[in-house]
Amino acid sequence: MSFVNDAKRLFGTTDLYEILHLKGSKLKRIKKAFFKLSLQFHPDRCDDDTKKVQTTAKFQILNRAYAILSDKQKRAVYDESGTIDDAEICSDDAYWLDKWRLIFKKVTKEDIDSFIRKFRGMIIALCYYLFHSVVE
Repeated sequence: MSFVNDAKRLFGTTDLYEILHLKGSKLKRIKKAFFKLSLQFHPDRCDDDTKKVQTTAKFQILNRAYAILSDKQKRAVYDESGTIDDAEICSDDAYWLDKWRLIFKKVTKEDIDSFIRKFRGMIIALCYYLFHSVVE
């Protein structure tokens, strides 16, 4: 089935903003809504085997809606035309790392060094507190 038909069948609408329970939002709100709904409809969280197929389909629709609304160019085209190109959506499946990076910040060496500097002093203080009385 096509994305449009699946969205209509599973969510009762083809409006991507309605699927994510939004009314034209900024990227930060789109990310937050997607994250919240993806936790709700994640297939691994569904214990009922009879509902797992439907939950998986809903999760896929959410991912596709997010893929469009989180990309500035695709979102601009969608906002202007209100149409969704099913062929283009299917080709996006190969770019999961890009989607992941839209949600989660890339950890750099500087981030790790900053983390170590921040907590190194705390560890030294804790060791001093715990073992100071032993030394004296």
